[in-house]
Amino acid sequence: MASPPRTARPADYPQLDTGEKIVAEAALGRDLAVLTNRRLVVSGRNVEQSLPLANIGLVRVRFERSVRAIVIGAVLLLAAVVLASLVGPVRGAINGQIVSLESAPRAEQSQAEPGALPPATQVIGTLLRALLAAANLMSPIALLLGGLGFVRLALGALGETIVSVSAGGAELVYSKWGRDAALRDFVAEVGRSLPAPARPG
Repeated sequence: MASPPRTARPADYPQLDTGEKIVAEAALGRDLAVLTNRRLVVSGRNVEQSLPLANIGLVRVRFERSVRAIVIGAVLLLAAVVLASLVGPVRGAINGQIVSLESAPRAEQSQAEPGALPPATQVIGTLLRALLAAANLMSPIALLLGGLGFVRLALGALGETIVSVSAGGAELVYSKWGRDAALRDFVAEVGRSLPAPARPG
């Protein structure tokens, strides 16, 4: 096999032992997977996992889209549209109630200035203004819901390329957004490098 294309090597690129040769490399999100003639190494900013090829029982790769994320994203987008459509009518109705309340005849109270609103009417007015302030928050909330919904929908539709490595009785799972043909080729190369009779799934 020809020498693999080298990715930009990070400062924490795995150190190779004497006689160890790189067979293939692939990006795993922010991490880097390196296959040598002796081991599989996943190196990142905060961790490095090294698996001798003799300890790897099975390596698999699959692509899947998240139906759950797509559904949640669609529901959030729908909620954002409904909320945004209610902003105008709700604010209009509350403003109408406030205007109606303030223009109503004012009963004079014995302990209040002439023309002052009755205490009950003042309380209702305060509650209506509080509701209006809450209604004014509906627009930014709708925008936030729409943004979250779009992100969830986009990521769910984009999907993930997922790599599973069975080694020493444990299964390690790595993933990368999108359909990654290079990562699939890398996994196939790992499978070919495993001691017989192990094969990629």
